[in-house]
Parts: sequence; C-alpha cells; structure tokens
Amino acid sequence: MASLSSALRLAQRAARRPTASEEGVTEPAALQPGETLEGLAGLYDLLNRDDPHYRYEFAVTATPPPLDQAEDLLVAVVQEGSPDGCVTVKVFARFREAVVERPVPGSISFDPSSDEDLARDLDLFERYGRPFDAPSGTVSTEMDLPSGLGGRLEGASATIGPPADSSSDEQLRLAVLDPDGNVLAEPILDMQPIFRGSHGVGRYGEEHHGAFGLELLTDLTTGHTSITMKALPLTGRRPEQLLEGLRFATEFRHPNRFRIRPAYGPRASPLTDIPDQGNYDSQTDAVYDFVEALALIQQHTPDQLLLPDVAATTGEQQHGVLRAARLLRGETIRGTWNQLSAVHLHPGLTVEPAERFALRTFQRLAVKLPEVDLDLGLVQIDLPIARADPDAVHEHDDHLDIRLVPAGSNVALFRYRADADSTEEPDEDASKDRDRT
Repeated sequence: MASLSSALRLAQRAARRPTASEEGVTEPAALQPGETLEGLAGLYDLLNRDDPHYRYEFAVTATPPPLDQAEDLLVAVVQEGSPDGCVTVKVFARFREAVVERPVPGSISFDPSSDEDLARDLDLFERYGRPFDAPSGTVSTEMDLPSGLGGRLEGASATIGPPADSSSDEQLRLAVLDPDGNVLAEPILDMQPIFRGSHGVGRYGEEHHGAFGLELLTDLTTGHTSITMKALPLTGRRPEQLLEGLRFATEFRHPNRFRIRPAYGPRASPLTDIPDQGNYDSQTDAVYDFVEALALIQQHTPDQLLLPDVAATTGEQQHGVLRAARLLRGETIRGTWNQLSAVHLHPGLTVEPAERFALRTFQRLAVKLPEVDLDLGLVQIDLPIARADPDAVHEHDDHLDIRLVPAGSNVALFRYRADADSTEEPDEDASKDRDRT
C-alpha cells in the first residue's frame, strides 16, 4: 500500500489547483523535484508488481534519449513525444523464456514505393539479413505488447538492427598488399555479429580507430563476396591513430590484393585480387595526406591535436599544414621571391649598386587551423643571389635602410630550423630535384 499511497500523493500534488478561497489571492507553491522522488519510486513499484513475465522502466526527457538495443533482455521500447517532452517506456523480459510463455506477436510492413534506397535495403535484408533504417512515413506496425502498450501505428520509422549476439563479436586484421606481396597497411577491424538471409550472409565492422567501415556480403548460392567501404566521420579524432586505417583506404585499389585473418595468430591466409573499378576517388588520398601531415606536426608540439572538420578548413590552411609537414621532414622547399623590404644595415655599412651577395633570414613556422594556432620553430630562408634596389636606399638615424631584389635568379630555399643557431652556408643546388612550392 505504501507504493500506491506515494503514487497517489504525487498525482494529487501535481494536479492541485487553488481552492475558491485561494483563487486570485495566492499562487500554490511550485512542485519541487525533491517532492516527486517517493511518488516516482512508488509508481515504478506499482508498474512492476503484477506482471510475472515482464518488467517496465520509464523516463521523461526533453528529447528522445538514445537507445541501446544490446540491453540485456530488452523486448520493446515505446516512446511518445509532445512539445512538453518525451515519455519512454522500456519492456524487459524477466527471464529468457518469458517471450515463450507470453509471446509478443506483431506485424510490420514497409512502403518503398517512393523510396528507391528503402527498396534496395529491403532486398538486401531479404537476401542477406542486412540491417537497415526505414525513414519516417514508410512503416506500419501492429504489436501485441504487454500491459496495454501495443496497438497499431501508421507512418512510423523503424530500425532493423544486427543480431544481439555479442558472442560472435571479434577483431579481424585486414591487410592490403602490393603486387610484389609487400604489406602496405594492416588495420584491425571491430566486427559486429554475422547476419543471415535467404541467400547469404553478411557482416559489418569498423576500423578500430574509426577510419572507415567495411561491409561483407556473401551469396552462398554463387560463392561471390562483395566488399563495400563506408566513410565515417573523422572530425575530433587523433590524427596519428587514423593513419593505418586511412592508408588502407588509399591503397585498397587495383592492382593490389588483400587478405582477412584473425587479429591474432598465423599470418598465412588466402590473397584476393582487388578488381579494377575504374573510378578511384582521389579525395581519399588528399584526406590521408592532410591527416599524415597533422600526425607529423603532433610530434613537434605538446598540444594535443584533433582532426578538424576538413570540409570547413580553407585551402590556405590545408596548404599551410602540408607545407609545414614537408619542412619538418627535412625537405628543402624551392620557391621564388620578389623583394625584401626594410632591411636595416649595421651602422657604417654601405652597399654598392653593382654588389651581389647571398642572404640568409628567418621567419616563424606557424600553423593555423580552426581553434589551433601553433608555433613550431623557425624557417631558414636562403636567397642565393640578391642586390640592393638603388631607388630604395634611405638614411635612417645612424644606418641605411635598403630594399633587396633578386639579381638575375629569384630562387628562394626554405629549410626548417628548430632554432636560428646554424652556420650552414646557403646552397643553391641543395634541392634542384624539388620544384614544388
């Protein structure tokens, strides 16, 4: 009786209105969350007192909460929303044979007449048991759920998920090899349970760090297996952890081969040719180059770098990241220059119009991304041959200010220096084989 009394008191308190004598005189005190605890506990006890097969959990939230289909013994979830919030009721079997003693019969139908994607998903579900989502407005269902929660529902959405059999979860290694048999990349995949249909079986998994998803569908009547790679959101992930998976994605193309094997154990397993699809997406290479550059930059800064939204970064920002990575690798980048203004000579020094000389200067190596501003050291800039512009020589206090311009060649050589302590002489031939700027 305590549970019933608590629930009734909560209902009465929530529904209370001013009496005739109170009307217009005073406002009733607002219901406080602390006043509801005993009543909600009593309501939970009442809901779960009499049903020998199922128990019920409920929640009221501002928006529909995410659902975990893998919850143990979960049979059904009923949600009803309104502008004031969403009520969620979960139905759990009290024991595994509950659905046998008190079945939950029902039917569900889909209308793919105006949705080609849904029609394709239904075909793959029938053939392979492949999970899918049916959008709102395409689903009709009728369920005989316990405790009056069932009924008919029109214009709904539905999610047909994978089997809830965690015993078949496992990790696999997926390797891609070049035609000579050299392993180019071998990431680990976290695989979901196998699903089955009328004609074959399938399986879905994701690279351990979220670089990509992979779906395998095998037709048991023909023995043919199709492999489909799926792009996953990369924003917010650590660049160095994505490298192996993205390297696999870039190399998964003809004429390379691949193999699948358990995550642990012997490496020997059959190799499979990758067919020539003829429509390779070079954007995958561009994303890999950007992530690889960020992973290298991470080695030169104590700040934790996370991958930004690549689509939201500007071309200038991406170029700056790639250029910084080239310099950090030790490359000498060959560029050009037009002038160097406001060069201050030491007091007493002069420059003759015909004089030619080499110049070394330094600038900060900075990387700018959304919410990231890094200083990685110095860039040494060598100008192998320069002269003073005779029209831009000015006296300034006790010294001369001059402007430098190329003297014939406008080559500029850029090298990374962690600091400016370097006695290395400029070398115009140091990177004749590097013509990219």
